Amino acid sequence: MIDVVLPEEMRGYTWLRLPALNMQLVLQDGSRQLVFVRIRDSDGVVGYGEATLSGQTEAVRALITTFADYLCGQPSERINHHWQYLFRSFWKGGFTVMTALAGIEVALWDLFARRMNVPLYQLLGGAVRDKIRVYTHLAGDDSEQIAENVDRLVAKGWSTLKSFPTLSDAPTAYNQVSRQLKRMTAAREASDDISLCFDCHGRFGFQDSLHIAQGLAELDFLFLEEPLSPENSDQHKDFCLVSPISVATGERLYYISEFADLLTNTCVAYVQPDLMRAGGISQTRTVADLCGVRKVAFAPHNSPGTGPIATATSLHLAASSHAFAMLEAREKLSEAELNACTLRLNPSDSHVALPKGPGLGIDVDWEGLTHEPVITMTIPRVTRIDGTVEDY
Repeated sequence: MIDVVLPEEMRGYTWLRLPALNMQLVLQDGSRQLVFVRIRDSDGVVGYGEATLSGQTEAVRALITTFADYLCGQPSERINHHWQYLFRSFWKGGFTVMTALAGIEVALWDLFARRMNVPLYQLLGGAVRDKIRVYTHLAGDDSEQIAENVDRLVAKGWSTLKSFPTLSDAPTAYNQVSRQLKRMTAAREASDDISLCFDCHGRFGFQDSLHIAQGLAELDFLFLEEPLSPENSDQHKDFCLVSPISVATGERLYYISEFADLLTNTCVAYVQPDLMRAGGISQTRTVADLCGVRKVAFAPHNSPGTGPIATATSLHLAASSHAFAMLEAREKLSEAELNACTLRLNPSDSHVALPKGPGLGIDVDWEGLTHEPVITMTIPRVTRIDGTVEDY
């Protein structure tokens, strides 16, 4: 039966605006707020999850507290039943709900695998690969910085990199295509031996994204991510048909039905569900299976805004999903994350080893975590030079 640690059992630790049940905490990590979840069964076995959602920390935490009222006293192994019970109401879904559900569901899976004393991917059918391909982010405001960062990342074991418009690149009608292509030309000139990708973040319209795709095709880029906003789903089919490079999308979808529509109605090459936004392990694994049926690459989104537990969970999906192609990962963890969690990637040629150990294969220093009072934060807004607010 699921038990929950009560406040009096955690003397000396500041629990943040959580009135009754201490199954979550917030780690203030610079500009990031990481929401960690812990579920403890009545026999003392624990499982960890993550429910980080930038700009909506308080809303997610309130939902987890509400869900805890149902979970307390329930059998921990009925993972899918609990997910369905918490999801299925008249008002259901949305990023906030799905993120809270993901945090709880991952913690239950981790708990179950720890009890079985096996890596989580063994409960998903076992590993289908010997190592996991990962890629990281290539930042830089100008061509010189881009080239320097390529050299630095390659030296650290990364051979697959993805860049994006920086926050200083607020979209304007007259220079964004040429600006981005100039930056990416510098990346390609820095190395012919690496795989490169570019993320539009859904900032551009059809024509500008197509022009970017045409320029990147000449630079032998692997894929173009989110060339269009997810709400413009009717344009995706036409864009995929005319784009000279492969298209990747899916991080801002959260229902299985949305991914089914994407796979049915477009010829997208890479589908990128975010495990934290798509409701957790079981839901995202279903998307991976749909990708396998369609011979489409499953390339999970793993936001740099989320933390090490999200990354660890994604590694288990990657290990056990046949359609998997590559996983997004941050170059390095922050000092706060390194102190909180034992996850270490150590890439070599943009591949990492399969997770080891029971459950997620990580230890979390729950009692030893240091954290500050929650500061209400929002996602940064991008503003054009004339003051117009633009998509992030």
